Amino acid sequence: MISTVLSQLLAQNSSAPEGRSLDLAGQVTIGIGMFALLYADRPRRTAGPRPPW
Repeated sequence: MISTVLSQLLAQNSSAPEGRSLDLAGQVTIGIGMFALLYADRPRRTAGPRPPW
């Protein structure tokens, strides 16, 4: 709670006046990472319950 109040009082606005550009390499990396995570979980979701042994 104290850190929130201090941040609001003391933090400077750091946004650039010209704005931000699209980080294409970052977008591709995130896309590949999300695909890999979802694809890795696919066999477990579609195989049904695991046998107890």
